[in-house]
Amino acid sequence: MSILSIQFHVSHGYIGNKVASFALQCLKHKVININTAQFSNHNLYKEFLVDIFQVCHVKKVINGLSKINIINNQINGFLTGHMGNELISLEALNFVKNIKNNIPDLIYLCNAKLGNKERGLYVKPELLDFYRNYALKLSDILVVNHFEAEILTMHNINNINHAKLVAKKLADMGLSRIIIISGLKINSKTISTLLFDSNNFYIQESPLINFEQKPAGLGNFLSALFLGNYLHTNNILKSFSNTIATINNILEINHKTKSKELEIIQGQEKISNPETNFVINKL
Repeated sequence: MSILSIQFHVSHGYIGNKVASFALQCLKHKVININTAQFSNHNLYKEFLVDIFQVCHVKKVINGLSKINIINNQINGFLTGHMGNELISLEALNFVKNIKNNIPDLIYLCNAKLGNKERGLYVKPELLDFYRNYALKLSDILVVNHFEAEILTMHNINNINHAKLVAKKLADMGLSRIIIISGLKINSKTISTLLFDSNNFYIQESPLINFEQKPAGLGNFLSALFLGNYLHTNNILKSFSNTIATINNILEINHKTKSKELEIIQGQEKISNPETNFVINKL
């Protein structure tokens, strides 16, 4: 199957399209990338440089792909992450809309890269309304972290019941499937990820691995894994289980190496064949 991924790229490390492409290719998908920005490295380093592309760059790539008819006949999935600014985001989402008109079964996963608890909001505030009013309505699956779920709904998440309420509020914006990652700790030994699927709630607990500095790119990685697994299985719970298991396998390697980069090269076999599966509980 083929997946189109629109998000930023990095020269050193594994975030954005760099990690998404590798994960999807390990799951035996063909990947077409459109890069919205070029980072030297991610922001866990003291310094980084970035060139955010102009919307004309994205339009040119889209037009080039359209001319050779590589999109409308071959795309099964669409993935977006951090897209730089509202103009690029609008161009990308219009592209998604046009493709979905031609391919109704296309699955669009939106990884709403807006910020995190450590850094706060790292996009312009006007993008929040863009997501609320446009992107979420077009998405089939939304992946957000704890901070992003809170800021999109303007409701705090302090426990699982709060997370369920926030997921419902996101669903009211036009979504049927939502994953909320990070920050949901039921006890001191596990971390939980919440899945909302057509009015049903599921939670998956995995061992809490303590890091002095957690590697960057986990949201990008999880989003690609989930979309890649779902396109193969068409089973939302199996895809959820495989995704969380792979994340845990890679983090176990990272815990040993203490690398700032996700150890996806060393652990690439865990992407297609994760070693552990965790129980999914229906709430």
